[in-house]
Amino acid sequence: MPRFRYTAFSTDGQRETGYLEAESDLAAFSKLADLGLTVTELVPDGGGAVRQGTIGGKPLGPGVQAELAEQLAVLLGAGLPAPRVAEIVARTASAPMLRRHFSRVVQLMSDGKGFAESMEQASGRLSPLFAVLSSVGEDAGAAGAQFPLLAKVLRRQDRIRSQITTALIYPAILLLGGAGMVLFMAVFLAPRLDAIFSSAGREPPAALAAFSALGMMLASGILPAAGAAVLIAVAAFSRLRGFGVVLRRLQLWLPVIGPITKDVAMSHMMRSLQLMLNAGVPLSVALSRTAGSFSDAPYAPVFESASAMIEAGGRAYDVFGQERTISPLVQELFTIGEETNTLGRILGIVAETLDQGVERRLQRAMAMLTPVLTLVVGGGIALVVASVMSAILSINDLAF
Repeated sequence: MPRFRYTAFSTDGQRETGYLEAESDLAAFSKLADLGLTVTELVPDGGGAVRQGTIGGKPLGPGVQAELAEQLAVLLGAGLPAPRVAEIVARTASAPMLRRHFSRVVQLMSDGKGFAESMEQASGRLSPLFAVLSSVGEDAGAAGAQFPLLAKVLRRQDRIRSQITTALIYPAILLLGGAGMVLFMAVFLAPRLDAIFSSAGREPPAALAAFSALGMMLASGILPAAGAAVLIAVAAFSRLRGFGVVLRRLQLWLPVIGPITKDVAMSHMMRSLQLMLNAGVPLSVALSRTAGSFSDAPYAPVFESASAMIEAGGRAYDVFGQERTISPLVQELFTIGEETNTLGRILGIVAETLDQGVERRLQRAMAMLTPVLTLVVGGGIALVVASVMSAILSINDLAF
């Protein structure tokens, strides 16, 4: 079936992009209109590794998704039918995006689609685990069984994100304060001191001249124009297909951020695998679904290869054991879990160990960042003070 790429606006004016399959462009347009979208662009897609039939956009935060998982656990656990659950969430969800998402779920289910398929097609802003667990629950007759654990996982992600945000507040204040002092020196103080030297026919001190030059570039608009051009270029490149993948790959090579990113990705994939195994999904299928759900993660090819190995009659730990980027502890625990048929429980231990390691690394990184930035900003302030004092002393020399 043909696949189309589109750009559209929701009823609240938010821009959304995505892909969907339809028999024709008219059918695709009609489908998007039924979902409450105003289509501005609809073209045949040339291919690429993307999720099928989803409405894309910026993913919702883990806190909002955790709240949704808790709500679904209660409603589905109470035995309510899936259409009724979708209607309740569409009316009562706290986030407008969730209400819009489940309004689309209701629409898709009224067209004859299942709950899991509707969840997947309604939006790409939720974790793929929602659709996967809904599908598993439909097959097993226990749709809400794994959502409490998913909520717990998302709450932990939200806590880590909050820790990072909180830890960055003080360094951000330092940087803003330092930048404000430099701007004050360049725009207000340096030109006035420089005028005194110019009237006496003397050259100002080098530091004062540098601040004056910075102030002139700001006043003439050269520096703001250059900054705006850089921002426009970054925004343009960010819209290119594949830019996000390249950026994520570059991120993996950074000294401190890279290892943390890899451990976070492995933890998320292990949690996903644990959820599906606990729901009764065979290991080979769970590995393949996890790889598909986290296709941009650095370990997705490893999980896909492990799935293929099981299908060929081998063991998944043979693939994990050959991957050098996976820690020996994770490899050993995975091997033990697969050999003793306790992988569902072991994966929880692996993910917990990785999460604790990530939190420790983040705490150390944030603890180092604050004093380093304090020294940098303090050095900048010292330079400003030294420039002012040098200028004042030079002015005294002019008087004699």
